[in-house]
Amino acid sequence: MLPALLNTALLLLISGIHVYWAFGGTWGLSAALPERPDRAGQKAFQPGRGLTLLVAAGLAAMAVLHLYRIGWLPGTLPSWLTQYGLLGVGGIFFLRVVGDFRYVGFFKTTTETAFARLDTAFYIPLCLILSICAFWTAVL
Repeated sequence: MLPALLNTALLLLISGIHVYWAFGGTWGLSAALPERPDRAGQKAFQPGRGLTLLVAAGLAAMAVLHLYRIGWLPGTLPSWLTQYGLLGVGGIFFLRVVGDFRYVGFFKTTTETAFARLDTAFYIPLCLILSICAFWTAVL
């Protein structure tokens, strides 16, 4: 149960940060997106409000899935759906750990930007924890 609750708390916190960014918040935003090494300070992409809110909703849905799996939310979701859903969540975060072989993840080639340093020190370990806890919750 502890891995599910840890993931729920982390996912809701991260979801809330995305909502904050979607509505104009700037705290942490400069370090949240990968930077292009060939153009100092330029972000690799600029998600709009809609995409940021979609990510926030997806993260919140992942949190709710954990709560369904451990029985903290009443409902009619079949056990197999929560199990496979959480296997998918674990897979998503594991793929984030591996990365895109360019800007993010363990195998990124861009390593000298502020984002890349934070990715190595913080984002990759966070995604690995989220992945392990999701897999753990799915199979138990």
